[in-house]
Amino acid sequence: MKTMNLKTINLLLITLQIFTLLYFGIRINRLKVSNCTDYLTKLYNRQQYNKEVINAISKLGGANSHLSLVIIDIDDFKSVNDTWGHLVGDKVLKNIASIIKNNIRTHDIAIRWGGEEFVLILPNTNKDGAYILCERIRRLIETSSCDNASVTVSIGISCVDKNIEPDNLLDKADKELYKAKKRKNFVSIMGGENEYDFIRKL
Repeated sequence: MKTMNLKTINLLLITLQIFTLLYFGIRINRLKVSNCTDYLTKLYNRQQYNKEVINAISKLGGANSHLSLVIIDIDDFKSVNDTWGHLVGDKVLKNIASIIKNNIRTHDIAIRWGGEEFVLILPNTNKDGAYILCERIRRLIETSSCDNASVTVSIGISCVDKNIEPDNLLDKADKELYKAKKRKNFVSIMGGENEYDFIRKL
């Protein structure tokens, strides 16, 4: 009887240790996720951007290797908060994040840059592929709404096929975003806006 009791106690102790390790493992993993994830949209946060873009640039090489960087900015987002309130504004942000997540590939990186801006890192994606994706996202956002609040986005895209400094890649996309913001509800890409106007008519 005593032997059985000792065996049972040892088994319970081992089981308890296993559950304790599992519990702390889950807690540590959740902390890691929370440190690199935006609390509202569940996309990567800005702190994770540097790691992801450096990793993507490091993989560039060869004639068929391309990298596209995208900045998405909500047009006149302040008016959404002013008209409908910040709760609706948060729903708009989550809706756009959901549209982005549902339309990118598993190895693409989506980031909540801050405020009403999002950044996409698109490995192995050339100018045509990046534009088609962004135009699809633009149209989906244009035709969606949250609690009667509808928004549009302006999008800037930079594309490279060789090593580049992360800040330069972001700056190129930011310059294209500036062009898109002048027109609003528009996608601007390196190489000139008119070059891709025909795709919008499809």
